[in-house]
Amino acid sequence: MVYNKNHIEKFYIWVVEWLTFFKKELNFGGYNLNPKRISYWLKGFHSKRPVRYDFNKWNYKSFVSDIEMIKLTFLNYPYSKLLRNKMIFANYFRNYLKTPENYFLLSNGCIKTVSDNITCKAFEDVEKFLEQKKKLILKPVFGARGSGIYLLEAEVDSQILLNKKDISKQELFTFLANLNDYLGCEFIDQGSFSKKFFHQTTNTIRITTMYNEGNKSAFVPYALMRFGRPKTIPADNSAIGGLLSMINLKTGVLGAAIEFDSHGEAIYYDSHPETGERISGVTIPNWEGLVNKILAVADIIGPIIKIVGWDIVLRDKDFVIIEGNNGPDLFFQGITTPLAKSEEVLSFLKHYKIR
Repeated sequence: MVYNKNHIEKFYIWVVEWLTFFKKELNFGGYNLNPKRISYWLKGFHSKRPVRYDFNKWNYKSFVSDIEMIKLTFLNYPYSKLLRNKMIFANYFRNYLKTPENYFLLSNGCIKTVSDNITCKAFEDVEKFLEQKKKLILKPVFGARGSGIYLLEAEVDSQILLNKKDISKQELFTFLANLNDYLGCEFIDQGSFSKKFFHQTTNTIRITTMYNEGNKSAFVPYALMRFGRPKTIPADNSAIGGLLSMINLKTGVLGAAIEFDSHGEAIYYDSHPETGERISGVTIPNWEGLVNKILAVADIIGPIIKIVGWDIVLRDKDFVIIEGNNGPDLFFQGITTPLAKSEEVLSFLKHYKIR
């Protein structure tokens, strides 16, 4: 019997999806079996999770389930590398939008220039380059949820800061030598609107787009803004202790900021808890123009890339896309927004046989 390669590929992906599901389940809930836990699995949900879903307020089908979220990460295959690899992402998408410039790659104790504008052949060159640029971001080529990101800064007295902490030149060289598959890239200085909430982190906007095959156009199922805190410097991600605020898609108005406690429960703030800057009710500048530009690109790439979580830094006169996420985590559904209640999202899931 001759097997269709496409069928074998689909079966392999199906196996990987469910293995990923149960690997996460073991991480969240351990190895004990009980009827309630199995009932969650049969509905496609983990029995325990970092953020709780209110199944008393909404039924299971109102949410994009945990297994459906995992399936969404394979929806862009085989083009997902355009999003997952940060070096490829910046180089490819600068054809459509502003992206950070990549300077060098750190791997296995070596450094290699990946830009025509600079030359980095040794770790000492990073120090000289830092003196010119003043700030650099180091981030893993493959990475998510704000982990493993480092901010390098050069002070006026030749002192170097790593995530706001003093580091000697020798310590810097040792640190760089121990990084594997890391990018040194442009630091994007956020505009006054984003900076006012908490200036020690870059506070980003996440807009997720889905491509509707039926009418050949993209739509935005949700958007949110993230805010850093002292414990998250230099990142802003809620997975490491930051805040998030859901954005009203029509008006661009921010909702209350949300923090998750150790039990996955939401704590709400109208203002940033450290700076006192008002968040709830604040309108993002030029919101409609921002969304329209993102949707225009999502329409172009829609035939090959169906879902993207765009991470955006607002500047005073424009914006920069710093990352595109292949499988954006929809954990926030449990608080305010069960996504599968939306007819557009439900149609999207059914069309691609996610549900």
